[in-house]
Amino acid sequence: MNNSDILTSTYVDGGEGYDKLVIKGDNTVNINLDELNIESVVLGGGVSTVTGNSNEIDYLIIGGSATNMITTAGGKDIIYGGETIDTINSGAGDDYIVAGDGNDIINAGGGDDIIYGGTGNDTINAGSGKDTIYLEGDLDVISGGSDADVFKLSYQDQAVKSGLTNLIKDFELGVDTLDLSNVKSIRSMDDITISTTYQNGKTYAKIEVGHNKNAIYLEGVSSSSLTKDSFKFYNHKAINLAEVSLSTNEDQSFTITSTQLLANAIDVDGDDLSVVNLSVVSSDVDNVTLTDNNNGTWTLTPKANFSGEITFNYQISDGYELTDAKLNLAVANLLDAAVSSSLMIDNAVIDSNNTLEVASNSTLALPIAAALNDTDGSETLSISIKNLPSEITLNNGIKQADGSYLLSQNDLSNLQLIIGSFSGHLNIEIEATSIELSNSDTVTSSKTLSVDVIQTGDANDNQLMGDDADNIIRGLAGDDTITGNQGDDALSGGLGSDTFDYNSNNDGHDILPTLIYLRVIS
Repeated sequence: MNNSDILTSTYVDGGEGYDKLVIKGDNTVNINLDELNIESVVLGGGVSTVTGNSNEIDYLIIGGSATNMITTAGGKDIIYGGETIDTINSGAGDDYIVAGDGNDIINAGGGDDIIYGGTGNDTINAGSGKDTIYLEGDLDVISGGSDADVFKLSYQDQAVKSGLTNLIKDFELGVDTLDLSNVKSIRSMDDITISTTYQNGKTYAKIEVGHNKNAIYLEGVSSSSLTKDSFKFYNHKAINLAEVSLSTNEDQSFTITSTQLLANAIDVDGDDLSVVNLSVVSSDVDNVTLTDNNNGTWTLTPKANFSGEITFNYQISDGYELTDAKLNLAVANLLDAAVSSSLMIDNAVIDSNNTLEVASNSTLALPIAAALNDTDGSETLSISIKNLPSEITLNNGIKQADGSYLLSQNDLSNLQLIIGSFSGHLNIEIEATSIELSNSDTVTSSKTLSVDVIQTGDANDNQLMGDDADNIIRGLAGDDTITGNQGDDALSGGLGSDTFDYNSNNDGHDILPTLIYLRVIS
């Protein structure tokens, strides 16, 4: 090949697949990669012009030791400029460009590009996209273009000469970032020198960095407008190794500390860590009240009777950056006593100081109300009615082997005593028991209902006779004959001329009216 030769498909045809062309020697070449069906080229020592116009191909181009003109289109191209003055036009696409040595000109075009200017006085136009431009030249002039760009120092302070200068022509406050994190001695704005300078009618913010005081100029920006958000400094932010999990019981306030929230956090820089922005996740805000005690502790108060999981978000600060973290609080069920709120017969509240009267061979409504204190669904309620003689049954519930009845809350509706031939005094014991489903704990509340079941006559002349129990017998109107038989009976004749048959063999201690005619049967 002679100097200034143009490579065409007459000489080279890469065909299908990924092909690489290597140029050796000092020849000047003009290469159209698309015509040659070549995707990658390594240039030699001669002046070279390389063009790749396809938007579908991601080119790899490595410049040589001479001046190169490299132009690509819309792929994700990788371009190394080489050792001397290069002009690189990368077009659209997310390109990776290393200009190398020399005073290079880079026009990156669209896409989120990564650009290294290299040594020399480079001119870099990053174009649109979220670009990262490394500041490493002697006197570089840089335009980041539109969108949020990052201008990053590529050198560490002690490893570079002094006198380096970079001019950023379009640094956009609140959008772009000046990344100084490679210089370990710079941890905050206190570690850099910022001033405002004026030249040719323009304002520049001058930032001097590191031991060597190399300068970065931001055109159109004053020093007073820069904040810590304009920079990224050297820092390893805290690492949270795992979510924090704590537990408490329901219906109790709970105090958490910074120490607990930082239990799983580490910081390789040794920075002091703190907790900020502790909050309840939106789905749980109705389940807990969070109070900041302003001393590194917080008080959490779950709502009454709540049990379950509550999630909190917070952040860990090392003084420079924030790390997201999470707290999971398990609120355990705590058994609450059931409430047998009232026992009502005929709209009158009956308690231990009152006794209800009902006739034998009848029914008695028992509108018992029982409810749970805890309404979060973690407990169940059962009702037990005890001390019923065999002649008395209930219309709802399940009779147990000991003669008691077991009822659910639904069984209380229209509950009735069905009374047979029994007469006498009853102390009916009613128990309401709450059962915690998670651990089977129980708590019982109880009340006693006093009932006198009375054997009564009517307006006729009745013959009323008790059994061996403690009977209550009333004759009412009529000339009645009343016999108590065994047991400590309460006998009353009512109106009429009544006869009380008393037999000493009945072996009872009966109660009779004050004025009676007593017929003793021998």
